[in-house]
Amino acid sequence: MLLAVLLFASGHTAVPKTQRSSDGGASSDSDRLYGLARTDLAKRLGIEERAVKKVSVQPRTWPDASLGCPKPDTMYAQVETPGYLIELQASGKTYAYHSDRKRVVLCE
Repeated sequence: MLLAVLLFASGHTAVPKTQRSSDGGASSDSDRLYGLARTDLAKRLGIEERAVKKVSVQPRTWPDASLGCPKPDTMYAQVETPGYLIELQASGKTYAYHSDRKRVVLCE
């Protein structure tokens, strides 16, 4: 358990070999997280998923567990958190989702 905490705190992130793309990246992670963001935005807007377009998906390291979108009066683990900035476009607007390796958050 302590080893896992130390590895997490050091910013080391392991991606199982089955999730690595042929170039060594974690493309299935980014694809999966893009899908979560796309589904969430379509539900929020009450539109079909195909109406949500990908603008970009970029790797990011967030300064803490808030993923760069802190909520007032909420405490977050002060540890660098690897993830993605996912930009989507729908209904004439651009939306930014921030993610770690497991979840996406609409950053408003």
